Amino acid sequence: MLHQLSCLCFLVATVSVAMARESTDPASIDIVRDAELKGLQSLIGPRVVQISRRQTKKGGVTYPGGYETHGNGWRLGQSLVLTASALVEGWSAADSDRLTVTIGGEPRPARVTRIDIRKGIAVLAVEAMPAASERYPTWSPPADREFWPGRPVFAAGPGTHARRFAFTGPSPEPFSYYLSSTGDLPLGTPLTDAQGRLLTLVGLLHFEQPGVIFLLPADALRWVKQATEGGP
Repeated sequence: MLHQLSCLCFLVATVSVAMARESTDPASIDIVRDAELKGLQSLIGPRVVQISRRQTKKGGVTYPGGYETHGNGWRLGQSLVLTASALVEGWSAADSDRLTVTIGGEPRPARVTRIDIRKGIAVLAVEAMPAASERYPTWSPPADREFWPGRPVFAAGPGTHARRFAFTGPSPEPFSYYLSSTGDLPLGTPLTDAQGRLLTLVGLLHFEQPGVIFLLPADALRWVKQATEGGP
């Protein structure tokens, strides 16, 4: 009897330790400690770029000093950047509408090569983009099942610390998932998982409720994969 109790206690202890290890595994549930946030920042930061759009004419109105908007994007490869279509919608190649992507403090001219307003995503081609410090691995867009209320995601940018957020939703809006932030998350800001894999971008900002940020649907990145690589 005593032997059976000892075996039972050992089994319970073993299962408890296994469950504790599983519940604290960052790769399984995206729990990230401060030290790991710094590592995530070094992984995400170099791929996040700043985008500015200066228009001297908008809606038939001429702006003497120029009308400027700002956002972020994700460096997809050697010369391509992803961003929210809301930032570059209606862009033309005219001198009155200039796009600039800043990488490593250096501004570079850019142009819109592909855009899907319904999905909320755009692809920019950047001129004379400096060579990446590392080769970007083949990436896989997220599946729909990877989006759920409470899903942890991370945002980072040049010179900023990685921050953790959580999905809220779904909602009746065109982009069903959203999050709330008291900080600054511009249009096009990339959001990743704990391993630095891109999941979505900030797609729209709620003008009536500051801090409410709508996220691009999962199929937006699948469209990019197909549009840029000809994949299925």
